[in-house]
Amino acid sequence: MISEIKFEYCSLHYLNQWLSNDKRFVETLAGQSNDSKLEILKKAAVFYKVARNLPETGDTKKGMRRYQPVLDIIDKVTHPTKESEVINVVNGAQKAISDSYHKGKVLSLTTKFLWLKVRHPILIYDSRTKTAIEAETGNYEDFCIKWKEAYERNLKGIERACAKLYKMSNYTTNPMIATEDYIKKISEEQWFMDRVFDIYLWHNPTGID
Repeated sequence: MISEIKFEYCSLHYLNQWLSNDKRFVETLAGQSNDSKLEILKKAAVFYKVARNLPETGDTKKGMRRYQPVLDIIDKVTHPTKESEVINVVNGAQKAISDSYHKGKVLSLTTKFLWLKVRHPILIYDSRTKTAIEAETGNYEDFCIKWKEAYERNLKGIERACAKLYKMSNYTTNPMIATEDYIKKISEEQWFMDRVFDIYLWHNPTGID
């Protein structure tokens, strides 16, 4: 099993990532402004290092705003998405984005953008995470099965770390927002615990227990 101290580190790591980046991405994509959503997609694409995967020939060189085709696609995804529907939703969005940009291998960026729109039960596909859980490359269904199996094996450690996270309020990037009550509330959310495990997997690409 993964040691508790590792999860403690990953829980604080993700809390700071949430405060510094993901919170703003998620809240903006939940809004109504098309302009704001497009601007935040640009920032998210840079942060998640997927901007290079979508050539401008798929949008601006066709006279569209940057990432407008992506926004049109993910805006159609409703929240919440039932867990049983996740595979079809992700594969459908991946195909639509790939077709719009004439670009293969967009699974990672698709799941990252969809997670920012929906959060749980979307799981973020990443090459390092895929390697850690020994999932088949490019197979999102296999990835989800193996991710969930690994998550369940380590659930108690994740829960213990998240339950203690509020004590780290003064060590966050924004203690004004991250009060003890705020941290207690979000650290109990399934989407937050999912991302804590993602952080662990990303830092341990050679394998886990």
